[in-house]
Amino acid sequence: MKIKSITIRKSKNIVLLIMAGLVLLSCLFQYPDFSFLKGFPVEKYFSMLSILLLSVYLMESQYLHHLVYKQLNRSKTRKGLSRRLIFFSFLFSTFFGDTLSLFVMIPITLDSLGKEKNCKYLLVHTLVLQVLAGEIGSFLFPYTSLSSLYLFLEYGYSFLSFLRISFIFFLFGGIFLLPYVLILKEEENDVFQGNFRESRLDTNSLLHFFVFSIFIFLSYLRILPILLLFPILSFYTLIFRRRIFLKLDGFLFLFLFLILLLKESTYHSALLSRLFGEWILAHETGRGFILSEIFTRLPAAVLLSSFSTKGRQLIVASILSTIHPLALNYSSIMAIVFLRKAKLVNLKLFLLHYLMVHGQMLIILLFLAFFTGNF
Repeated sequence: MKIKSITIRKSKNIVLLIMAGLVLLSCLFQYPDFSFLKGFPVEKYFSMLSILLLSVYLMESQYLHHLVYKQLNRSKTRKGLSRRLIFFSFLFSTFFGDTLSLFVMIPITLDSLGKEKNCKYLLVHTLVLQVLAGEIGSFLFPYTSLSSLYLFLEYGYSFLSFLRISFIFFLFGGIFLLPYVLILKEEENDVFQGNFRESRLDTNSLLHFFVFSIFIFLSYLRILPILLLFPILSFYTLIFRRRIFLKLDGFLFLFLFLILLLKESTYHSALLSRLFGEWILAHETGRGFILSEIFTRLPAAVLLSSFSTKGRQLIVASILSTIHPLALNYSSIMAIVFLRKAKLVNLKLFLLHYLMVHGQMLIILLFLAFFTGNF
């Protein structure tokens, strides 16, 4: 376990060094002019950090575990359990994002269905569909992924305007997910023998989560100033809820800072601005989709938003890249890490099924993007 934690820490340090190197490299194109630092988007930075703060409060409350254990105890058969696990992955992702949803649901799946005998195919099928359901669920609202949230803020969309873009992909993604949930009939639908433990609910953290969520939602509606709100919430957490403050991921704080800094330095470089502007012009969805596979969704969304006024196309690109089978999405990486640690699943079987199902869903949504004029 210690070796794994050291490896993860080294990987994070390498990512930060690469990002810092790219920032310095972009600065060379405009040296000695560093006036771009004044344009750093502090409001967007605080808005994204507020999501990270809320997620820690929600996880600390154990509310999702408490809710799902009560419902899963009603499962009578393995297939019934499988469908509930997929449903809750989709539901939690719709409101809280795919990362948080899968962080909760995959361990629960491995701890329940993973301990049943003679159901390895059902387990693999369930895990793959949980990842896919989590990714599709995160399409709908802007705050469920950092790339969507950034584009939502950058282009000044209202919630209704954003839903007009995302809802059709969310709807058809959910509809086409259903056949995958219902098709598996290779194994006997045995009675589920497991019993879920009761999860202890931290009502204090849950109350803080709901109150802070209201404040932050009002900041997204431009009613409360995030420049004032986030420092107050952070300071309050540091003083009165220090345990939660210490659980915040410093890597993500610094990573987001470097991405936004790289965006500003690139935009204010005449050479880089011209190159990126010409490359993306009139091809926002396709180029954004390609760049998201190379650099992941958030860096691609942040960088390309500087050179295009077509926020709709960049949002669609971010949505499509969410389910690309070869993309370095955090949801798929997290699933693989959990599976390797648990050693309950044949990883090759999981990857093959993952690639097949995600590839098919991507083709469906690509046709939808073409049909709706978004590609």
